Amino acid sequence: MIEKKLKCLWVHSGNAGDINTCKGIVKNLDVVSKILDIKNINKLEDLRNELNTFSPDLFLATGKDSAPLAKKIKQISPNIYTVFLKDPRKYHVYYDLIWTPVHDDINYNNNFSTITTPHNASIDETYFSPNDTDKKKLGVLIGGKNSHYKFGSSEIKKLCSDLNDLSDKYNLKLIITCSKRTGLKNQIYIQKYFMHSEHWVWRGKTQNPFNKILGHSDYFLVTADSINMISELCITGKPIFVYKLPNFIHRFFGKSKFEEFYTKLIDLNIIRWFDGVIHDWSYNPIDNTQYVSEKILEEYSKYLRNN
Repeated sequence: MIEKKLKCLWVHSGNAGDINTCKGIVKNLDVVSKILDIKNINKLEDLRNELNTFSPDLFLATGKDSAPLAKKIKQISPNIYTVFLKDPRKYHVYYDLIWTPVHDDINYNNNFSTITTPHNASIDETYFSPNDTDKKKLGVLIGGKNSHYKFGSSEIKKLCSDLNDLSDKYNLKLIITCSKRTGLKNQIYIQKYFMHSEHWVWRGKTQNPFNKILGHSDYFLVTADSINMISELCITGKPIFVYKLPNFIHRFFGKSKFEEFYTKLIDLNIIRWFDGVIHDWSYNPIDNTQYVSEKILEEYSKYLRNN
């Protein structure tokens, strides 16, 4: 049993998915935390000063640029417990514990896996202005191009047309938000497309109301490019429709890890591919953030007993 308040030094790659994964775990660990800025770590002595100043019990990292830091940390302070989220590749030997998603199919002697990713999302049912209607709400979460999926102007135009048809067919109000990967050009197109409609589009000038969209939507439609966003939606227990995009990997290399992720969630009756139809179903929500946090504390306790 851990009796003191732990200190956690954490670092991420800089992309939104990794940031939210780290934030969610740190929040659930209930620790005193400090974020490490890799840009300020140019020499081993810089890292030594950070460790001596903060004296962390845990080091938590994600992202390929962060992975090598554990080697230096163990060199300076061997007793700091090191945790990596996702695959640190050749640096796995410097981590005491590693979390990986099931679809990555990683089998180190010190890793464990879950189907969905840890996150920093929560369900917020407090007042939200787009909710001022008796119509059912479709929360639309739009991602962007990545190494697996194409997502350009033609895809955005088709998506907007499909959403418009869907709202007319089922008398739905659309509540739309975009990620950073959507890109400014595509975001402007979406805003202009729905400008004179009753639908609501987040314009990026305020904090993203993601948690309120989780709390107030009756259904969700999410583009197929983001495992993190889909994992976040799984905490709601509400129908999730995944909008297909052109798949680079499938076209050139065969089945992708994304498809394995979808298959597992389809088998659990959590998500369904969007085929132009909206309907209801229910499932037991999945939220692995707490489980991953508890696993870290459990393994850290074992580490303390054995060292």
